Amino acid sequence: MAQHLAPASPAEVGAALALLQCSFPTTITDPTAAKANVRAYAMALEEVPAFALEEAVRRILKGEAGLKGSFMPTPPQLREVANDASRPARWHAVLLRRLLEAEVEREITEEERARVAARFRTLLPN
Repeated sequence: MAQHLAPASPAEVGAALALLQCSFPTTITDPTAAKANVRAYAMALEEVPAFALEEAVRRILKGEAGLKGSFMPTPPQLREVANDASRPARWHAVLLRRLLEAEVEREITEEERARVAARFRTLLPN
């Protein structure tokens, strides 16, 4: 599960952005602004799992992400769609971690039950 939730590599982020940039018009023409834009996406997508990024791109391209307009999603918008895609897997990871870290309760023997019951009987008035 941890491997599945590992952050997307820079190459995976680049491939996702390239696909979106080919699909949506951009207004950025200045090279300095383009570099800053790429850095903004990289920052926004830190620690996003590769599968979630791919699913986010798929949802955006299919028009299923709830985004309006015909322009490239902003870095926070892309992050939000990726977070939505990864939410079920992250929740399952939390549940699995809790199960793995849970302490196993031991079975109480009949002898222990009888001993405790006898002690309680001494506390009760006759």
